Amino acid sequence: VLVDLLEGNYQKHVWPGIVRTAEAHDCNLIVFSGKDDGSPYKNYYQYDIGYRFISNKKIDGLVSLASMFLNYFGSDGLLEFVRNMGSLPIVHVGVKVKEETSVVLDNKLGIVEAVNHLINVHKHRKIAFIKGPDGNQESTERLDGYIDAHKKNNISVNSNLIASGNFLSGSGSEAIRLLVDERKAEFNAIVASNDEMAIGAYNALRERGINVPGDVAIIGFDNTDVAIHRIPSFTTVNASISEQAETATRLLINKLKGEEVPE
Repeated sequence: VLVDLLEGNYQKHVWPGIVRTAEAHDCNLIVFSGKDDGSPYKNYYQYDIGYRFISNKKIDGLVSLASMFLNYFGSDGLLEFVRNMGSLPIVHVGVKVKEETSVVLDNKLGIVEAVNHLINVHKHRKIAFIKGPDGNQESTERLDGYIDAHKKNNISVNSNLIASGNFLSGSGSEAIRLLVDERKAEFNAIVASNDEMAIGAYNALRERGINVPGDVAIIGFDNTDVAIHRIPSFTTVNASISEQAETATRLLINKLKGEEVPE
C-alpha cells in the first residue's frame, strides 16, 4: 500500500477496507509511507526512502492512494512516478491515472447535490466555495460541480465567492480571512472541497462571531470523523472512502490472479 500519511483523517478511513479485503484473501500487507515527492517542505525528502523498495522483486502488487500525491506531482508527474515502478500491477484510489486501473468517486455529482440541497431546501443563493489546489483532479471536478449546480439553478457564479485551498485545515481558515476580512464578501453558506478545509472555515467563522449554522451553513466533503463528531456536526458528502479502498484491493487481487479488470 502506497500512502503519504498513516494518521490522517482521510487515510484512517482507508485502512478498514484494505485490511478487511486482504485478510479475506490471505494476503500480506506492506505499507510504504512517504510524503509527496514534490513537496515544498525541505525535510520531507527524508521520508521518501521507502519508495526505493517498491518493485516487482519485493512485492506482488500495489494499492496506491493516488489522490494523496496529486497535489505536488500533478497528473503528468504522477503518471511518470507510477511508470518508474516498472511492470508492477497497481490499482489507484481517488483519482484516475491514465492507462491504469483506478477506483474513483463522482466528485462533480457530490458537489452538485450539496449545492442543490443548499439552494432548493435551505433557499441559500449566496454560496461560497473553498476549492482544492490547482492541477488536482479531485479539486477540478468539485469546482466544476459547484459551477454546474449554479448554472442548473439559473444563478450566476460570483468569482468573489470562490477561494483557493490545499485540502488542509489551515487553508480553510485562510479562505475565511480572504472572503470575510479582505473581500468583505456576503454569503450565507459555504461548500468546502473536503472536511479538513470545512473545519478550518468553521473555526475561523466562530472566531469572528459568525454563528454556524445559524448565520452560515457549511457542507464538507469526505464524511470523515472530523465532521461527524464535531459539536455541532455539519453536513458532509459521503465519499465512501473505505468502500473505494476495498474495491481497489479486490481488483488488485483479481489482477494478480490473471483476471481481466476494468481501467
